Amino acid sequence: MRRLFHTVTLSVLLAGSCLPLSSHAQFVISENAHQVFTLAPQLYPELFSGGGALGNFEGYIYRQYSSGVFIGLKDERLHLLGGPFGNNVSSPGTLAAVRQQLETEKAAKNAAERAVVRTELMRYWNAHGATTSGTPRLTHLPMRMQDVESIVPLGLIVGGHVTPIDHIYFGPIDRQSALGAYQVFVVGNGVISEISTRPNHSNTGFEYRVVLQHTANFYSYYDLIDVLDPAIASQIPAGALDNGKIYRGTISVTGGQVLGRIGGKTLDFANYDTNSFLPGFIRPASYIREPWKVFTVDTFAAYDEPLRSQLLAKNNRVAEPRIGKIDYDVSGAMRGNWFLQGTNGYAGAAEVANTERYYIGHMAIAPYVLDPSYYIISLGSFKGQPTQLGVRSMPADPATITPASGIIKLELVQQPNGGPPAFSNAQSPMLGTILLQVLPGEQLKVQVFPDIGPASVSGFTDAAQIYVR
Repeated sequence: MRRLFHTVTLSVLLAGSCLPLSSHAQFVISENAHQVFTLAPQLYPELFSGGGALGNFEGYIYRQYSSGVFIGLKDERLHLLGGPFGNNVSSPGTLAAVRQQLETEKAAKNAAERAVVRTELMRYWNAHGATTSGTPRLTHLPMRMQDVESIVPLGLIVGGHVTPIDHIYFGPIDRQSALGAYQVFVVGNGVISEISTRPNHSNTGFEYRVVLQHTANFYSYYDLIDVLDPAIASQIPAGALDNGKIYRGTISVTGGQVLGRIGGKTLDFANYDTNSFLPGFIRPASYIREPWKVFTVDTFAAYDEPLRSQLLAKNNRVAEPRIGKIDYDVSGAMRGNWFLQGTNGYAGAAEVANTERYYIGHMAIAPYVLDPSYYIISLGSFKGQPTQLGVRSMPADPATITPASGIIKLELVQQPNGGPPAFSNAQSPMLGTILLQVLPGEQLKVQVFPDIGPASVSGFTDAAQIYVR
């Protein structure tokens, strides 16, 4: 803040150190002003947290923060008062210039966070230190398309996957088939750099998660494989996967080689490129628990014809982008991923971070994967369970709901599950009410009222919680 908001003594903008707030007034502010109000708390929370409602005083629009600092706006210029800026007004310049500087600082901060996340990912997936970069074309499909009934694209939200999922699903023709019924193939030349296991759902054996490294930056990911092909399994050192251990090494493979087999369940698959970054994640550092997520790329785009068309023919999403989308954050708005304040982002609070319930503090307000015009409210805990809910009537696009929108009250209903959302209409049963209020500094005030209709909810109570990016 000292870099940008240096103190310049001007005539007094606001008399005294405290002013009456006009909490019910509605103000129209410029896009420059909106971005300044959004970015300042993100970059300098020690100065601009806990912002109150907008007020006015002698032609100035202002907001007071819990630090005692005021931001004042007039004639498209920014003015500061209080806290480290003293009792005389500071003016760092025009709103346009301040916005540009803050955006530059934000970009630098995001770049630094991306570098931290990338380093964490490379520590595992590139433990052998490959240096040759590139974005290869994939040469083979993960499964034979005659074995695949449909493909679910990126962005499904279901159960404990409270935020949009970063991989696609290959659904087999026969969901009742035996373990190992279908072959899984290596999609292109590379090395297997990581293999891990977990007990399968029937507790009769294990399923495998495999990371295939094509270049220093480009990866393919497989999960839920029932059994590895003997040619690959024989190269894993004895004991390397015992008791939850993770194998990291370099098993060379070629495109089209059999990797393993699956039975009557989906195959998880994804591609990640550490030279690419999804811009719709406002705070990359929040995803350090799953560092690959922010580097997710379009699997369909990695194929040439005719393979790409074969994939698209099985894909059950018709909206663009056909691959789907997972990064929905909009700066200063309601849409996107949120994490309960103090719970360490995607990792979850300390008491659940290394358990299957790490998602309890997660929340997402994001488009339904098969119909992006329809929004899902996804909660890590609704009546004690991770739950996805529809909305009876959304008053506006969540991407446009900002602090100026005030408190938003939504009636929660059953969400669509695998088909069109047409049934989520006036006949859908009411499941509860949620109050939402976007606050400055990428914060969201939230309170959920299960089984209580909107008419019985008058406002927030002391049980309201704050979510952050």
